[in-house]
Parts: sequence; structure tokens; C-alpha cells
Amino acid sequence: MPRFTWSKRGHLGKILTSVRPPLPHGSRGSILTLAADDPRLPPIPSRLSIVKLFLELALYTPALLVLQGIMASDDQEVEAWYLEGWCFFLMAEQAKENGGKLDELTWEELARDARDCLETCQTVRNPYLVLRLSS
Repeated sequence: MPRFTWSKRGHLGKILTSVRPPLPHGSRGSILTLAADDPRLPPIPSRLSIVKLFLELALYTPALLVLQGIMASDDQEVEAWYLEGWCFFLMAEQAKENGGKLDELTWEELARDARDCLETCQTVRNPYLVLRLSS
């Protein structure tokens, strides 16, 4: 599947960061600012879809913020762990291309974080695998 290369992705990014679930008239908030247990948040599958859009647009910080909220609700969500690992991997690749650092983190640190998330994903998906490997 080709990578999304829309010239107005900055505009789309602004739209996505302001995506709001239906809120009472006069309320403010977005998926990025609501507490993890706020009943106004969309269901986890919808938030995972938004994370995928953020990653496609290289909007890593908003993606990580949404993932943080998902994991605060359910730390056994395999797809969230996978997407967080993928996000850190993409950030590591970007850091590598831009002189080795991204947001004060080296590409090695970001790659290590990616590996840790993906290992956690594997553990959450199949906890018995860890027991068999350690025996």
C-alpha cells in the first residue's frame, strides 16, 4: 500500500488533532486531552484507527498520546502495544535520517523502546510463550 503523501497533510493533521467525540454543548476537549476513563471517549477500536492515521501522517506525538490513553484503559490491548512499537520504530528511522536524534532521544534509544513495546506485544498476545521460553 503506498504511503500517504497528501500535500496538505498539515491541514489534515490539525483536523485529526481536534477530532472530538460528541460532547455536550459548550464542552471542550479532544481525544488528546480527555482523561483515559472519560466516558466521552470513543471506543478503543476507533481510537486505534485514529492512531493509524496519525502514524501515516508522521504525527508521532499525538499518536503516542492517544496510545497512552488506550493503555491506561486497557494495558492488555495487543494492537496498542504493536502500534506503539511501530511508532517508536518510525521515530528511530526518522532520527537516523536526521542526524541521529529526535526530540532529544537518540535513534538507538527509540529503537530500544520499539523493541521493548513489540516484545510486550508478543507477551500480551501469548503469555504462555514467555513461560515456555524461560523454562
